[in-house]
Amino acid sequence: MRMMRYSMRPLVYVLPAVIFTSGCVLYPIIYNVLLSMQKVDFAGHFTYVGLTNYKELLLSSEFLAAFARTMGFSVGTALGSVVIGLFLVMCVHHLDIRNKTWLIGLLFVPWIMGFVETGIIWKFLLHPLLGPVGQLVGKSLLGNPKTALAVLTAVHVWKH
Repeated sequence: MRMMRYSMRPLVYVLPAVIFTSGCVLYPIIYNVLLSMQKVDFAGHFTYVGLTNYKELLLSSEFLAAFARTMGFSVGTALGSVVIGLFLVMCVHHLDIRNKTWLIGLLFVPWIMGFVETGIIWKFLLHPLLGPVGQLVGKSLLGNPKTALAVLTAVHVWKH
């Protein structure tokens, strides 16, 4: 009996934090799921519609196209970062240079840079008139819907 009382003591201390954290995490999730199953009119009246909103969403061609683009970006950045990262590490590892630390440091520069600085640098590099990449290609890569996502994926892979 005495052993049980001492083993429960840490749980009693942690229980308030667990209850508070669960409330902060679970309450918004449950509330949003319940809201997603309702339809709202302009007057602010809520009507329960069940899974109809999800059915309309999954049948929407716009949603499926956006989902496909998101998955393409996610898979492209994940695979690109891993494959290119491993390739660069293997290249540096097999180089027969006496002091490789400067080269390793150079590979970390994109990772260390902030997102704002990266955006400004790439915005300049990709500018159709002023940037070297834009001049080399001869057109706006970010202004073209067919190339913008691929360019953003490449920049994200470069950053990570």
